[in-house]
Amino acid sequence: DSFDVMYDGVMLPELQVGELIAFPMTGAYCSVSGSRFNSLKRPEYRVIDD
Repeated sequence: DSFDVMYDGVMLPELQVGELIAFPMTGAYCSVSGSRFNSLKRPEYRVIDD
């Protein structure tokens, strides 16, 4: 969905298949409000407690 924005104006290096992007300090609704809208798969996510 083109309306979802996590960060605006952030430049990322070129990524390779299999590399991960972390979105720290995101809210609880980032995963529960996901859907298969536009036939997109929901991304895999991992919780890291350090």
